[in-house]
Amino acid sequence: MTGFPFRRNEYISIMNSASLSPSRFSAIRRLVWGQMFGRLIQGARETGGRAIQETARLALFCR
Repeated sequence: MTGFPFRRNEYISIMNSASLSPSRFSAIRRLVWGQMFGRLIQGARETGGRAIQETARLALFCR
């Protein structure tokens, strides 16, 4: 057997949503969803091999 015989656990502290005001919780939720949506769009753009400027120009015609 190689390695250490003990397992090391690390925990990340998170805020308890109950301790946040409703408006603060809502703002954080919008931020997280916005970041996730932005990463999805970025991934699709990169997969398609398009530059940001080209994607922005094409988006004007999709309205």
